[in-house]
Amino acid sequence: MFALYFETNVEESCPFWFTKTDSKLFCNYVVWEHLWHTGNDPDVIGMLKDYFNLDIEAILKIASGEFELEEWLVGGYSDSDEASWREQMAANQAAWQSPESLAHCLDEFLQSLKREPDVYSKLSVLEPYFVNGYFEQDLKDLRRMVSWAQSAGASQVRLVME
Repeated sequence: MFALYFETNVEESCPFWFTKTDSKLFCNYVVWEHLWHTGNDPDVIGMLKDYFNLDIEAILKIASGEFELEEWLVGGYSDSDEASWREQMAANQAAWQSPESLAHCLDEFLQSLKREPDVYSKLSVLEPYFVNGYFEQDLKDLRRMVSWAQSAGASQVRLVME
């Protein structure tokens, strides 16, 4: 299963990580269920986005691992051709964003959840990841990572799923 990593354009590595989870469920609900619509679990992220009328584009900018073309071709990734490799590497580059953009998105999401702590019952969400506060904590942990990046002087950040 995949995990989420936080990257910046500064030399230092972020000293913070997810405090209550290992980010795998965040990846599951944000990537598989919301972006890819796999149907294994409900699209709670989409429900929250619509309910609160949020622009969540910044948390949806998620890169994959970086591969050399040769690794891609022999590794069986996607279509395993050069065109699909170039497309994925371009998507990885496009995942870079300002820390302010990501911070704003996280702040809006967190403020919305704080204003309506009963949102999950209103939406009939029973998934423990949400109901037990792990999703909200993951958002807070990401916000802490972004704050660190801002104080470290980063002008670009990105989320990477590997």
